[in-house]
Amino acid sequence: MTKFATGVLIIFLAIYGLFKLWSYWDDISNDRIKEKTQINANAVIPEQLPGVPSELEASLKTAQNHGIPGLREWLRVYGPKCEDPRKGWIELDLVVLLSREEPAEARKLFASVQSRIPEKSPIYPRIKELAKTYQ
Repeated sequence: MTKFATGVLIIFLAIYGLFKLWSYWDDISNDRIKEKTQINANAVIPEQLPGVPSELEASLKTAQNHGIPGLREWLRVYGPKCEDPRKGWIELDLVVLLSREEPAEARKLFASVQSRIPEKSPIYPRIKELAKTYQ
Protein backbone atom coordinates (compact mmCIF):
# COMPACT_ATOMS: atom_id res chain seq x y z
CA MET A 1 0.00 0.00 0.00
CA THR A 2 2.81 2.46 0.80
CA LYS A 3 4.44 1.70 -2.56
CA PHE A 4 1.17 2.54 -4.27
CA ALA A 5 0.75 5.79 -2.27
CA THR A 6 4.36 6.74 -2.99
CA GLY A 7 3.84 6.07 -6.71
CA VAL A 8 0.65 8.16 -6.79
CA LEU A 9 2.41 10.97 -4.91
CA ILE A 10 5.34 10.94 -7.37
CA ILE A 11 2.96 11.03 -10.34
CA PHE A 12 0.98 13.85 -8.74
CA LEU A 13 4.18 15.86 -8.04
CA ALA A 14 5.40 15.27 -11.61
CA ILE A 15 2.08 16.50 -13.05
CA TYR A 16 2.11 19.51 -10.70
CA GLY A 17 5.73 20.31 -11.67
CA LEU A 18 4.90 20.11 -15.36
CA PHE A 19 1.90 22.36 -14.85
CA LYS A 20 4.06 24.96 -13.04
CA LEU A 21 6.71 24.76 -15.76
CA TRP A 22 4.08 25.21 -18.50
CA SER A 23 2.52 28.14 -16.58
CA TYR A 24 5.93 29.82 -16.26
CA TRP A 25 6.67 29.33 -19.97
CA ASP A 26 3.25 30.76 -20.88
CA ASP A 27 3.90 33.88 -18.76
CA ILE A 28 7.29 34.43 -20.40
CA SER A 29 5.92 34.03 -23.93
CA ASN A 30 3.02 36.41 -23.16
CA ASP A 31 5.49 39.01 -21.87
CA ARG A 32 7.49 38.74 -25.10
CA ILE A 33 4.35 39.16 -27.19
CA LYS A 34 3.37 42.25 -25.16
CA GLU A 35 6.85 43.77 -25.63
CA LYS A 36 6.73 43.23 -29.40
CA THR A 37 3.24 44.70 -29.56
CA GLN A 38 4.30 47.77 -27.58
CA ILE A 39 7.35 48.28 -29.78
CA ASN A 40 5.21 48.07 -32.92
CA ALA A 41 2.57 50.38 -31.43
CA ASN A 42 5.21 52.96 -30.55
CA ALA A 43 6.91 52.82 -33.94
CA VAL A 44 6.70 56.19 -35.62
CA ILE A 45 6.15 56.41 -39.36
CA PRO A 46 7.77 59.70 -40.39
CA GLU A 47 5.51 60.22 -43.39
CA GLN A 48 2.47 60.18 -41.10
CA LEU A 49 3.78 62.87 -38.76
CA PRO A 50 2.13 66.26 -39.14
CA GLY A 51 4.09 69.35 -40.03
CA VAL A 52 5.07 69.15 -43.70
CA PRO A 53 2.61 70.44 -46.29
CA SER A 54 1.63 67.71 -48.75
CA GLU A 55 2.94 69.68 -51.74
CA LEU A 56 6.47 69.49 -50.24
CA GLU A 57 6.55 65.70 -49.82
CA ALA A 58 7.98 65.03 -53.29
CA SER A 59 10.75 67.60 -52.89
CA LEU A 60 11.56 66.15 -49.45
CA LYS A 61 11.98 62.66 -50.93
CA THR A 62 14.28 64.08 -53.58
CA ALA A 63 16.30 65.93 -50.94
CA GLN A 64 16.61 62.78 -48.83
CA ASN A 65 17.95 60.92 -51.86
CA HIS A 66 20.66 63.59 -52.26
CA GLY A 67 21.94 63.10 -48.71
CA ILE A 68 23.46 65.86 -46.58
CA PRO A 69 23.54 68.62 -49.22
CA GLY A 70 19.98 67.89 -50.32
CA LEU A 71 18.53 67.90 -46.78
CA ARG A 72 20.46 71.03 -45.81
CA GLU A 73 19.18 72.92 -48.81
CA TRP A 74 15.64 71.61 -48.34
CA LEU A 75 15.61 72.71 -44.70
CA ARG A 76 17.03 76.10 -45.65
CA VAL A 77 14.37 76.69 -48.32
CA TYR A 78 11.32 74.90 -46.91
CA GLY A 79 12.15 74.61 -43.20
CA PRO A 80 10.26 77.80 -42.27
CA LYS A 81 7.12 76.36 -43.88
CA CYS A 82 7.32 73.18 -41.78
CA GLU A 83 6.42 72.50 -38.17
CA ASP A 84 7.28 69.99 -35.51
CA PRO A 85 7.16 67.05 -35.08
CA ARG A 86 7.96 66.28 -38.73
CA LYS A 87 10.51 69.07 -39.04
CA GLY A 88 12.27 67.73 -35.96
CA TRP A 89 12.32 64.23 -37.45
CA ILE A 90 13.87 65.54 -40.69
CA GLU A 91 16.48 67.45 -38.70
CA LEU A 92 17.28 64.29 -36.71
CA ASP A 93 17.77 62.47 -40.02
CA LEU A 94 20.28 65.17 -40.94
CA VAL A 95 21.97 64.82 -37.53
CA VAL A 96 22.52 61.12 -38.17
CA LEU A 97 23.91 61.81 -41.64
CA LEU A 98 26.22 64.56 -40.34
CA SER A 99 27.63 62.49 -37.50
CA ARG A 100 30.52 61.04 -39.54
CA GLU A 101 31.57 64.06 -41.54
CA GLU A 102 30.72 66.95 -39.22
CA PRO A 103 30.21 65.69 -35.65
CA ALA A 104 30.31 69.18 -34.10
CA GLU A 105 27.56 70.38 -36.45
CA ALA A 106 25.56 67.22 -35.71
CA ARG A 107 25.74 67.86 -31.94
CA LYS A 108 24.76 71.50 -32.43
CA LEU A 109 21.73 70.61 -34.57
CA PHE A 110 20.76 67.83 -32.14
CA ALA A 111 20.85 70.26 -29.21
CA SER A 112 18.62 72.64 -31.15
CA VAL A 113 16.04 69.93 -31.86
CA GLN A 114 16.22 68.54 -28.33
CA SER A 115 15.58 71.93 -26.75
CA ARG A 116 12.59 72.54 -29.00
CA ILE A 117 10.76 69.20 -28.77
CA PRO A 118 8.62 68.50 -25.66
CA GLU A 119 8.65 65.12 -23.93
CA LYS A 120 5.10 64.35 -25.03
CA SER A 121 6.05 64.60 -28.72
CA PRO A 122 5.85 61.40 -30.80
CA ILE A 123 9.50 61.85 -31.81
CA TYR A 124 10.79 62.17 -28.24
CA PRO A 125 11.72 58.46 -27.99
CA ARG A 126 14.06 58.93 -30.95
CA ILE A 127 15.58 62.01 -29.31
CA LYS A 128 16.07 60.07 -26.11
CA GLU A 129 17.76 57.26 -28.03
CA LEU A 130 20.05 59.61 -29.95
CA ALA A 131 20.89 61.64 -26.83
CA LYS A 132 23.30 58.88 -25.74
CA THR A 133 25.41 59.63 -28.80
CA TYR A 134 25.09 63.38 -29.28
CA GLN A 135 25.35 64.84 -25.78
